[in-house]
Amino acid sequence: MEWLSGAPLAVRGRGGGERSSRIPTRPSKTLKRLFQDANVPEFERARLPLVWRGEDLIFVAGLGADVRLVDTGGPRVMLSWQPDAPLLGG
Repeated sequence: MEWLSGAPLAVRGRGGGERSSRIPTRPSKTLKRLFQDANVPEFERARLPLVWRGEDLIFVAGLGADVRLVDTGGPRVMLSWQPDAPLLGG
């Protein structure tokens, strides 16, 4: 918990060029590529919030936490995204 409270958290939209990692042993990928891989429709991507801790992108709605920042020990916090309503009638 100390790590999380050690810097301000901010929720922002995409600005372009952001990167995140889904697999700890692989390099990061652009959010565009990760959204494509996860089949998130292009029109929905712009409205999904990003959670930043200082300058580090720690969570992307629709994708989850950046695995490079997941600690294997100690207390944990889980962020999740639940949209108000689906954009496509579901």
